Amino acid sequence: MQLINRQKQLNFWIKGIVLFTVLAWLCYLLFYNLDTLTIRLWDESRNAINSLEMYSNSKYLTKYYQGQPDMYELKPPLLVWTQVVFMHLVGINEWAVRLPSAISVLVLCFILYFTIIRYTKWFVGLISVLILVSLPGFMGAHIALFGDHDAMLCLFITLANLNFYRYSKEPTNTKYAFYFWLFLLLAWFTKSIVALFFAPAWFVFVLLAGRLLPILKSKTFYIGLFCFLLVPVVYYTMHEIATPGYVNEVWNHELFNRFAAKSPGYENKMENYFYYFKALPQRMGVWFYWLLLLLIPFKINEIQKKVYYLIICIFLTLAILSFGSKNFWYDAPIFPLMAMAIALRVEQIIAWIKVKFVSKAIFNYGIIAVLIAFISNALMENYKQIWNQDDWHSQASRDHTYYNLAYLLRSKTELSKYKTVNLLYDQFDGPIYFYAQQRKNQGYKIVEINHPKKGDLKELQYLTADKAIVKMADSVGYTSMPIAYNCFLLQRK
Repeated sequence: MQLINRQKQLNFWIKGIVLFTVLAWLCYLLFYNLDTLTIRLWDESRNAINSLEMYSNSKYLTKYYQGQPDMYELKPPLLVWTQVVFMHLVGINEWAVRLPSAISVLVLCFILYFTIIRYTKWFVGLISVLILVSLPGFMGAHIALFGDHDAMLCLFITLANLNFYRYSKEPTNTKYAFYFWLFLLLAWFTKSIVALFFAPAWFVFVLLAGRLLPILKSKTFYIGLFCFLLVPVVYYTMHEIATPGYVNEVWNHELFNRFAAKSPGYENKMENYFYYFKALPQRMGVWFYWLLLLLIPFKINEIQKKVYYLIICIFLTLAILSFGSKNFWYDAPIFPLMAMAIALRVEQIIAWIKVKFVSKAIFNYGIIAVLIAFISNALMENYKQIWNQDDWHSQASRDHTYYNLAYLLRSKTELSKYKTVNLLYDQFDGPIYFYAQQRKNQGYKIVEINHPKKGDLKELQYLTADKAIVKMADSVGYTSMPIAYNCFLLQRK
């Protein structure tokens, strides 16, 4: 008996130490360098500006961009609302823009862990978390550590997927129905129609499982569907009243036309149908080959049913997604499901090995040690890649002129050298505009000139990072001097 108690205590302490170590590791990975990079192009900078203007004008229904209602970024405002909250808490900076995503990933890790340990061993839940945060596609640009919509979308759509599985088993269970429709609604308010991309997979699953009719006969389905449709209709109606023409823009540019790559004004990528499938080796890194484990047939039990459900959700959704326009981060919602499916299949294989060959407790710890060593290598490789991208010193990057001026604006030491900061640039101004507005709010005098012409150059000094502008300014009587962050100070001769 004493030996058994000691073994239990040892197991308890080992479990506690491992879980605490992984939690500390996750916090380091998600938060330590969150403000290292300046605000990134396109979605992140657009969201940051929407949030900054909402923070300033307190108009919480409508997103604004450079003082006007935003009729380009048409997604519902849930992400922007959370960014505004963090701006009030931590200030107007990268933390406020990115904390909603980082926290969403951390919560998602807890969801994966506690969902899996309901059905199997604790270390399987741990494996799923470590797989997720070591997937290059999930931890890379646009998703886990950036102020885009996709990390928050992954959180809510994963919760919707998990609750749909429970709901499909118990269609009359009001709790599961409520959670499913609630999280689906939150996913919609995060990234619009993308929330429904799993709907074909849900339909196929309940059809194959023989659960379609029980769901259709349940009144909870229709109550949930009604509420799910009603809330967006109310929101869009209120928005249309506040900004006439908004609904027409959403219909033409945000919903089906955006998916079909027919929306003018957007960079629509109609790649080969297999674009997302061919990208899986790069997006999954070392875990791509572990997908082969999903092909192994096992005896049907509760875990195997969940694996089949996850497989249907992953690959049918990927197939549906492949019919539309292509952007590499659109596959983000499948990664949490992949992490769960691989972890559950690993558990099945471990259980089979233990039954056939070994049943000692130390076998579990050996497997954990091997997997953590394997995962840690993938984690650190991803971590290095994330924070080395498109930095100010990289003149090879096509985006360097955005980011160089952004780094310069972020440096109070550099800005203090000038009474007035006159900026010249000739590209999309999202990152530059965000930092310019941030500094204006702090009392700095910033003047921005986008797409400058020779006749615009009338001041004694300008700052730029674009060598083409330097050449143009030289032709109208300015000299250039290199300054910090690969920028240039232009001075009239």
